[in-house]
Amino acid sequence: MPRTALQIATALASVVLACGALLVLMLWTLARQERADVGVTRLDHAKHTAHRIEAQLREQYIHQAHSIIERTLGHVGHYTHAVGEARAAITQLAALASPADAGDVQRLSKLAARSDKHFREKILPAIRAGRAKELVSLHTLAEATVTEATAINARLSAALAQRSTLARHSAAALRRQTRTMALVCFAATFTAALLLAVAITRRIGRRIVAVRDGARALSRGVLDARVSLGGSDEFAELAETFNDMAASLDTHQRDLLRAERLASIGKVAAGVAHEINNPLGVILGYVHLLRRRAREDQHESLEIIEHEVKLCQRIVEGLLDLARPSALDLETVDVCTLADELVTRLREGGRLGNVEVTVHDDVSSVQIDADADKLEQLLTNIVVNAAQSAAARVDISVARDDDVAVITVSDDGPGMSDEVRARALDPFFSTKRDGVGLGLAVVSAIVEAHGGELQIHCPRDGGTRVRVRLPQRARGSR
Repeated sequence: MPRTALQIATALASVVLACGALLVLMLWTLARQERADVGVTRLDHAKHTAHRIEAQLREQYIHQAHSIIERTLGHVGHYTHAVGEARAAITQLAALASPADAGDVQRLSKLAARSDKHFREKILPAIRAGRAKELVSLHTLAEATVTEATAINARLSAALAQRSTLARHSAAALRRQTRTMALVCFAATFTAALLLAVAITRRIGRRIVAVRDGARALSRGVLDARVSLGGSDEFAELAETFNDMAASLDTHQRDLLRAERLASIGKVAAGVAHEINNPLGVILGYVHLLRRRAREDQHESLEIIEHEVKLCQRIVEGLLDLARPSALDLETVDVCTLADELVTRLREGGRLGNVEVTVHDDVSSVQIDADADKLEQLLTNIVVNAAQSAAARVDISVARDDDVAVITVSDDGPGMSDEVRARALDPFFSTKRDGVGLGLAVVSAIVEAHGGELQIHCPRDGGTRVRVRLPQRARGSR
C-alpha cells in the first residue's frame, strides 16, 4: 500500500476503533434505556387498565341499581356491554400485571364474574316476578360486591402507580446518562477528526492544491494544463492520470472540431458537387476545342485554364470522398497484395517520380474486411504524399497485430513541424504549392469509417511515419 494511503488508513482505523468502543458503550446504555421505557409504558398501561376496570365495574353496578330501582329490564343491554368491557379490561390487565399483582387481578376477575352471576340469576328473576322486598337485599349484596372490587382495584392501582413512578425516575436517569455518552462520543469523534484533518492538511495540502489548480485551469479551457508532482504516492498517480486526461481532452477536442468541419464540408459537397462538375466538364471541353484553333501565343493561357479546371475537379472529387467515407462496400482484401499492386501501378503511371518505394511484408498475407476501392485510395494518398515530400525513399510495411492489420508508410523526407503535424488532417491545409489539402483528410475519414486508427509521427532525425491500424472485421461486417 502506498505511504500516504497507509498513513491515512492507520489514522482512520484508530478513530474508527475509538468510535467503535464508544458506540458499543452507548448502544448498551440505549438498550438499558429502551428496556426502562418499555417497563414504564407497560406499567402506565396497566395502571390505566386498572382505572378502566374500576369504571366498568361501577358502570356495571349502576345498571344493576337502575334495573332494581325502576324494576324494568331496559338497562340489560347497557349492562351486558359494561360486563364485556370489564372482562376485556381484566384480561388485558392479567397480561400486563407482574406476578406480584396476579392475585389481585384474579380476585377482581372472580368478583366481576360473581356480580354478573348475581344479577342474572337472582336480580333479573326477582324483577320479572315483582318481588320488591327481595330486590332490596339483592341490591345490598350487589353494592357490597362492587365495593370490595373497588377496594382491590384501588390497592392495585396504588401499587402500579408507585412502581410506574420509580420506573419513570430510572428511565430519566438513564436518559441523562445516554445524553452524557452521546456528548462524549461526539467530542471524541470531533477531536479525532480535527487532529486527522490538521495532519492531512500539513502532509498533503500542497499536493491537493496543485491538483486543484490544474483542474481549475482545465475547466477554464486551458487544455495544455499539466500538474507536476514528485514522489510515488497516490497524488503523484492522480497527477499523472490528470495529465493523461488533459492530453486526451485536447486530442478529442481537436478531433471533434475536425469532425464538425468535415461534416459541414460533407453537407456542402453532397449538395453542390454535381452542379460544379458539370460546368467544369463543359469548360474543359471548350479548352480542348480552343486549343485546336488557338494561336501559338494562346496555348500557355489555355494550359493554365486547363490546369486550374483540373485542380477544381480534384477538389470536388476530394469533397465527395469526404462526404461519403462511411458508404463501404465490404469484401475480403489482402492488404499485402493490394500494397504490391498499388506501388506497381503508381510507378507505371509516373506518380512516384524518382523515389524508391519498397513494400516490406512481415507476413505473407494479411486479410481484412474492407472496401477495396477506399483502401486503395487510402494507400494511394499516403504513398503519393510521401513520394512528393522531397524524399528519396519510401518504405511500406504490412504486419498483423492480433486481429488488427498495421500498415506503416515511412519516408526520409524533411518531416513535419509540430504545427504542420497538428493540422495535417485538416481539409484544405497543404504545404505544397499545387496541393489541394484533402489527401490526408480523406485518409482520416476512410480510416474512421473502417473503425481504425491513424497515427502520424515525425522522428527528430527527420522523415515522417504514417501508421494505419485497421480491424480485421470492419464496422458493419458480419
